[in-house]
Amino acid sequence: MSQVAVVGAGLSGLCCARRLQQHAGYDVRVFEKARGLGGRTSTRRTDAGPCFDHGAQYFTAREARFRAQVDAWVESGVVAPWEGRIGVREDGRLRPKSEGPRRWVGTPGMNAMAKHLAQGLDVQLQVQIQALERRQGRWRLHTVAGQELDEGGQGFEAVVLSLPPSQAAALLEGHDHAAAVTHRVEMRPCWSVMLSFVRPLEVAYDGIFINEGPLSWVARNSSKPGRNETETWILHGSPDWSRAHLALAPPEAQAELVRAFFEVIEHPPVQPSFHTAHRWRFSIPEQALELGCWWDHEQGLGMAGDWLNGARVEGAFLSGLELAHAIAES
Repeated sequence: MSQVAVVGAGLSGLCCARRLQQHAGYDVRVFEKARGLGGRTSTRRTDAGPCFDHGAQYFTAREARFRAQVDAWVESGVVAPWEGRIGVREDGRLRPKSEGPRRWVGTPGMNAMAKHLAQGLDVQLQVQIQALERRQGRWRLHTVAGQELDEGGQGFEAVVLSLPPSQAAALLEGHDHAAAVTHRVEMRPCWSVMLSFVRPLEVAYDGIFINEGPLSWVARNSSKPGRNETETWILHGSPDWSRAHLALAPPEAQAELVRAFFEVIEHPPVQPSFHTAHRWRFSIPEQALELGCWWDHEQGLGMAGDWLNGARVEGAFLSGLELAHAIAES
């Protein structure tokens, strides 16, 4: 049985791992540096009670393979449609947004899809890979803790990197062709603020796209199906504002975005019962590639992620699916 190491437990990595293990018979191990699954579809749990989708807010399903997966997730109770009232703020006005494609969310949090994909997989959390080593035609992985992961001394036949491009590039020393692909994409940063309130805010919308000022999006997280009844909101800083203020301390970034939030929703300021901020250094690609995935058969080295396949949640899932197919075919 062939051994594959997957670095990163976002949707692309987990989709690739699950497909290889369940449909192609590979022995797969997944390594993730964070405490939880999902990457940018992760969910922040708090001691105060509420949970927050502080990264990806929702997703759409256009491609047939992904629509089939969404149907299966709906059947399993993993996702549900979000019927939130959506508005847009521009030119100093707040107005309804025209209807678009159906918006889906994981239930009870956006990380539900990642948890479902991870079922039956060997996923090791809080394991940060620092270097890759190719020796005698096999891969060894070295962690920041000084451990060598080599699948019982035999090494891995293939390595999949499901990481933002700059993080993948840091592991690709000596692999110039792969590194060159990562250098083609720059990721936007995003400040994310999480708020909860004792009482609901009187706002006509559950999600607002913002085309002016320091914010790009705000959403009533508690309006999504399966969430806690506590009034919760997510604020996302715009790419330009987040990039210009990336070095701010979290309380400072939070204060600026909360002030802008009450201006956007045209509501008198209210003291939140809980508040915190998260700095996403790598949120979405400036301009994603359309490669689907990247695979070097001779080296047994692959990359998957939304940055390789159109940027969206759907793109991440399909990137992992296509990489698994490429590995199995080779």
